[in-house]
Amino acid sequence: MTSESTTGNISDSNLLGCVIDPRETDAVCQRLSDAGEIVSFAAGQRSLRGHGVGRNVFLWRAEVELLGKHPGTCFQGRGTCVARGTFRACQDSYYHDICYGGLLGDFVELAFEPIYGGSRVDIGSGRLGRGDGSIGAWAAQWVHDFGLLQRGNYGSIDLTGEREDLAVSWGNPGVGVPRELIDASAAYLVDVHRADTVEDIRDGIAAGYGCAFCSQTLWQNPNAGSNNRRDADGMCRPVGSGGHCVALRGVFSDRRGNLCFVHQQSWGNECPSGPNRIHTDDHQEIELPPGCCGIFADDVMKPLRSGEAWLFRPRRGWRTSGSTLAGDALLNTRSQSA
Repeated sequence: MTSESTTGNISDSNLLGCVIDPRETDAVCQRLSDAGEIVSFAAGQRSLRGHGVGRNVFLWRAEVELLGKHPGTCFQGRGTCVARGTFRACQDSYYHDICYGGLLGDFVELAFEPIYGGSRVDIGSGRLGRGDGSIGAWAAQWVHDFGLLQRGNYGSIDLTGEREDLAVSWGNPGVGVPRELIDASAAYLVDVHRADTVEDIRDGIAAGYGCAFCSQTLWQNPNAGSNNRRDADGMCRPVGSGGHCVALRGVFSDRRGNLCFVHQQSWGNECPSGPNRIHTDDHQEIELPPGCCGIFADDVMKPLRSGEAWLFRPRRGWRTSGSTLAGDALLNTRSQSA
């Protein structure tokens, strides 16, 4: 198992958390494929090829319509970035489909916390060390198998507000997500696709899919000093190396015609700092949500080869009967041991 990089300006690995291991990612893809799931976005969505060309799509606009504001970003206190990036991607698509995609049903607030312990322990079998993060594919399998949890009070577990302390606790080897939360999650299942190319990411976001992107490249970090700033066009460039996972929340062409994405950080509202407006090819000046910056698609291409990207679209419905995925195996195991 490869470990987090701590080179360059990175001094606090607790602010990272993505572990890159292509073998584990391929294993998850194989499990999903064996169960009849379409893993490759391009294979499953051929009608969308080129869908994003010339389109500027910003998924976060739906959260403003629903909530009246941006809920803000987080400041992760440990290596929970894979859970944060995966959750934000799922939430973006969920909000987008409520506002623009005809998803029926009442709006609910969802919780990120189970994704951390679930991916590390229940999917990853606790094979990573105590201070490590997770693998993007494990988080993708978790939300596929178990779904998303509605915020609320579950007896002795209060998740009415954000609780990173509980997420971290559940991520310790041998702990995992409490059974009562697993039982409550199945109402909000998630379709997942692996994005193999930058074009997959472009087309997916343009079609309303949220994207979690994990790599060994950082576009900015809390210890980078003056590098931790957007330029005059709201853009950031790679400044360091370290395992990290973020959500890509928009796709656009800048005023020079470059394909770009909007990158959501998990290091606080003021990271990155500097000008918080991007400029698009259709002469718009777009204010970015807290903790976001623009990044160039050309900068994503190389990290993608040594990382992973996942596209998510939540769907209402219960887990289908007869599934052989890890989620059902875990539930059966826990039922027998209860």
